[in-house]
Amino acid sequence: MPANLEQLEIIVMAEMQRVINRLVDDLNTRIVAMTATGMERTAAIAVLQNDLATGGITFGTYKNGMKNIVANAVRGASNEAILNEFATTNIELFRWVTVSGNPCPQCLDRQGDLQTLEFWQAAGMPKSGFSVCQNNCKCVLIPEGFESPELNKEGFLVRL
Repeated sequence: MPANLEQLEIIVMAEMQRVINRLVDDLNTRIVAMTATGMERTAAIAVLQNDLATGGITFGTYKNGMKNIVANAVRGASNEAILNEFATTNIELFRWVTVSGNPCPQCLDRQGDLQTLEFWQAAGMPKSGFSVCQNNCKCVLIPEGFESPELNKEGFLVRL
């Protein structure tokens, strides 16, 4: 998890650049592959324009990549705001809550664990990159004693 919003901005820009670079590489690869088999360049471009119009494999992947970057950035900013709020309280212990319906093994191992904020920061916060799910992590830390009808007795989020 980014230590502050400026770091989050740097991460978002780097991720966007990565997705854009992949799109450019994919477009070039598809054009080369199509023209290498004898297709006219204008026909290859028409195929790609159709992919763009229909959300095909090339542009659909690009769109999904950008959508995920934005969603992760919003969650990252939210987590940063929550941590800033927690820092102004006397809360000592925080529980790891797995929000995903299909959590990665590392996050599942932490499910329900109760530790200090300092421990979680040293061991790896949600979305910090410590786990297989990397910045796609949907886990959260909740203060000890927090109760909600959305959490079951093991601390898993339940869908209402």
